[in-house]
Amino acid sequence: MLTKEDLKLIRGVVSEEMSQTEVRLDKRFTKSMAIETESLEKRLTSRAVAEVSSLEKRITKNIVSEVVPRVVSEVTSIVGEMIENNILPQFEEIRRDIRFIKAQMVTRFDLEDRLADFKLSLKGSLL
Repeated sequence: MLTKEDLKLIRGVVSEEMSQTEVRLDKRFTKSMAIETESLEKRLTSRAVAEVSSLEKRITKNIVSEVVPRVVSEVTSIVGEMIENNILPQFEEIRRDIRFIKAQMVTRFDLEDRLADFKLSLKGSLL
Protein backbone atom coordinates (compact mmCIF):
# COMPACT_ATOMS: atom_id res chain seq x y z
CA MET A 1 0.00 0.00 0.00
CA LEU A 2 1.04 3.57 -0.71
CA THR A 3 1.86 5.86 2.07
CA LYS A 4 1.09 9.51 2.32
CA GLU A 5 4.62 10.33 1.38
CA ASP A 6 4.42 8.16 -1.74
CA LEU A 7 1.21 9.85 -2.75
CA LYS A 8 2.86 13.21 -2.20
CA LEU A 9 5.77 12.25 -4.44
CA ILE A 10 3.41 10.92 -7.10
CA ARG A 11 1.34 14.10 -6.94
CA GLY A 12 4.52 16.20 -7.32
CA VAL A 13 5.67 14.20 -10.36
CA VAL A 14 2.21 14.34 -11.96
CA SER A 15 1.91 18.08 -11.27
CA GLU A 16 5.33 18.75 -12.74
CA GLU A 17 4.58 16.63 -15.82
CA MET A 18 1.22 18.32 -16.31
CA SER A 19 2.71 21.81 -16.11
CA GLN A 20 5.35 20.90 -18.73
CA THR A 21 2.65 19.42 -20.94
CA GLU A 22 0.58 22.61 -20.60
CA VAL A 23 3.61 24.71 -21.52
CA ARG A 24 4.23 22.56 -24.62
CA LEU A 25 0.53 22.76 -25.53
CA ASP A 26 0.52 26.52 -24.93
CA LYS A 27 3.57 26.95 -27.18
CA ARG A 28 2.01 24.85 -29.94
CA PHE A 29 -1.31 26.62 -29.59
CA THR A 30 0.34 30.06 -29.55
CA LYS A 31 2.42 29.21 -32.62
CA SER A 32 -0.62 27.85 -34.44
CA MET A 33 -2.69 30.89 -33.51
CA ALA A 34 0.09 33.23 -34.65
CA ILE A 35 0.20 31.51 -38.05
CA GLU A 36 -3.59 31.64 -38.38
CA THR A 37 -3.68 35.28 -37.29
CA GLU A 38 -0.96 36.22 -39.79
CA SER A 39 -2.76 34.39 -42.57
CA LEU A 40 -6.03 36.09 -41.68
CA GLU A 41 -4.35 39.51 -41.56
CA LYS A 42 -2.83 38.95 -45.01
CA ARG A 43 -6.18 37.92 -46.46
CA LEU A 44 -7.96 40.86 -44.85
CA THR A 45 -5.24 43.26 -45.94
CA SER A 46 -5.36 42.10 -49.55
CA ARG A 47 -9.16 42.27 -49.51
CA ALA A 48 -9.05 45.77 -47.97
CA VAL A 49 -6.52 46.90 -50.58
CA ALA A 50 -8.75 45.55 -53.35
CA GLU A 51 -11.79 47.34 -51.90
CA VAL A 52 -9.88 50.61 -51.49
CA SER A 53 -8.64 50.33 -55.07
CA SER A 54 -12.18 49.71 -56.29
CA LEU A 55 -13.51 52.67 -54.30
CA GLU A 56 -10.72 54.87 -55.58
CA LYS A 57 -11.60 53.97 -59.19
CA ARG A 58 -15.29 54.69 -58.61
CA ILE A 59 -14.56 58.01 -56.90
CA THR A 60 -12.18 59.04 -59.69
CA LYS A 61 -14.79 58.10 -62.30
CA ASN A 62 -17.44 60.15 -60.45
CA ILE A 63 -15.11 63.13 -60.16
CA VAL A 64 -14.25 63.02 -63.84
CA SER A 65 -17.82 62.50 -65.02
CA GLU A 66 -19.68 64.81 -62.63
CA VAL A 67 -17.45 67.25 -60.80
CA VAL A 68 -15.03 68.28 -63.54
CA PRO A 69 -17.74 69.42 -66.00
CA ARG A 70 -19.41 71.49 -63.27
CA VAL A 71 -16.10 73.08 -62.27
CA VAL A 72 -15.20 73.81 -65.91
CA SER A 73 -18.61 75.38 -66.45
CA GLU A 74 -18.33 77.51 -63.33
CA VAL A 75 -14.78 78.64 -64.13
CA THR A 76 -15.79 79.48 -67.71
CA SER A 77 -18.68 81.57 -66.41
CA ILE A 78 -16.50 83.42 -63.91
CA VAL A 79 -13.75 84.09 -66.46
CA GLY A 80 -16.38 85.33 -68.94
CA GLU A 81 -17.75 87.76 -66.35
CA MET A 82 -14.25 88.99 -65.50
CA ILE A 83 -13.47 89.62 -69.17
CA GLU A 84 -16.78 91.38 -69.72
CA ASN A 85 -16.52 93.56 -66.61
CA ASN A 86 -12.79 94.32 -66.50
CA ILE A 87 -11.06 93.76 -69.82
CA LEU A 88 -13.61 94.80 -72.46
CA PRO A 89 -14.13 98.25 -70.88
CA GLN A 90 -10.37 98.78 -71.04
CA PHE A 91 -10.38 98.01 -74.76
CA GLU A 92 -13.25 100.42 -75.29
CA GLU A 93 -11.29 103.13 -73.49
CA ILE A 94 -8.26 102.43 -75.70
CA ARG A 95 -10.45 102.67 -78.81
CA ARG A 96 -11.83 106.02 -77.59
CA ASP A 97 -8.30 107.33 -77.02
CA ILE A 98 -7.22 106.21 -80.49
CA ARG A 99 -10.23 107.98 -82.07
CA PHE A 100 -9.34 111.15 -80.13
CA ILE A 101 -5.71 110.98 -81.23
CA LYS A 102 -6.73 110.44 -84.85
CA ALA A 103 -9.06 113.44 -84.65
CA GLN A 104 -6.29 115.66 -83.28
CA MET A 105 -3.56 114.24 -85.44
CA VAL A 106 -1.91 116.47 -88.05
CA THR A 107 -1.03 115.01 -91.44
CA ARG A 108 1.97 115.91 -93.56
CA PHE A 109 -0.22 117.83 -95.95
CA ASP A 110 -1.69 119.86 -93.09
CA LEU A 111 1.82 120.70 -91.89
CA GLU A 112 2.94 121.74 -95.38
CA ASP A 113 -0.11 124.00 -95.76
CA ARG A 114 0.48 125.60 -92.36
CA LEU A 115 4.16 126.06 -93.12
CA ALA A 116 3.34 127.72 -96.46
CA ASP A 117 0.84 130.05 -94.76
CA PHE A 118 3.42 130.92 -92.14
CA LYS A 119 6.03 131.71 -94.81
CA LEU A 120 3.56 133.98 -96.60
CA SER A 121 2.69 135.81 -93.41
CA LEU A 122 6.38 136.32 -92.70
CA LYS A 123 6.99 137.70 -96.18
CA GLY A 124 4.01 140.02 -95.86
CA SER A 125 5.16 141.42 -92.53
CA LEU A 126 8.66 142.06 -93.83
CA LEU A 127 7.40 144.10 -96.73
